[in-house]
Amino acid sequence: MSPLLLQIVIVVAFGAFCFRCGYLTAFIPTRNYWRDEMIKRGVARCTWQSGKWEWGEPPKEEKKSSYPVSR
Repeated sequence: MSPLLLQIVIVVAFGAFCFRCGYLTAFIPTRNYWRDEMIKRGVARCTWQSGKWEWGEPPKEEKKSSYPVSR
């Protein structure tokens, strides 16, 4: 392998490594900002039981009466 080709491979590998690290560094704060914005708008919510994100309108829950039902 010629020294010039080896230098080019090393420079390209280093550039790819730096690009990847910069991408991850920028992606995480952007993702957190976007997620917080969607929560504020009421579009997204997290169910803490499953840890999964849900989108859209929240499911309608039936209201339970605090009074006992006599039958």
